[in-house]
Amino acid sequence: MISRVRNVIQVKGADNTIKEFFAYIRSDKGLLDFNKVLPITFLGSTKLVEIFKIIAAYQDIWGSCSNASNVNIVSNTIAFTTTNSEPYKVLEELSSQFPLLEINHKWASEHGGFKCGESTYYLGHSYTIEIENCTLEAYNLYNDCWKKQILEYSAIS
Repeated sequence: MISRVRNVIQVKGADNTIKEFFAYIRSDKGLLDFNKVLPITFLGSTKLVEIFKIIAAYQDIWGSCSNASNVNIVSNTIAFTTTNSEPYKVLEELSSQFPLLEINHKWASEHGGFKCGESTYYLGHSYTIEIENCTLEAYNLYNDCWKKQILEYSAIS
């Protein structure tokens, strides 16, 4: 089953390095293009087997089955949607390209309170906390990422 994941990234560091970061991730295809960070090259194919191979390659190379969509940038924060998982490999690469920036990443699947977490990338290293499913922290993180209200926690727990 395909699941959308909402990602929110906040970038901290020197203003000129943040500007370089945003210029680096932008392409003619959008404000955030994973293929610019970790390129995948394919010959066009319409065969279903080939399409599944392409999707698997995205997962292997980017950590997500799709490029960023529904991208919003406000100041030094980027919010975007991916398919099935967070693009941790793209963020690891960005951290190695911009080691002096602190990249804080929050993510949550569209299924409120499930499959969410937080990572910080700095100096080429990552520190990840996966949040336990169905906890107040998981529901709050879902709200932060999706900006949606859900049922009161006490009604769900």
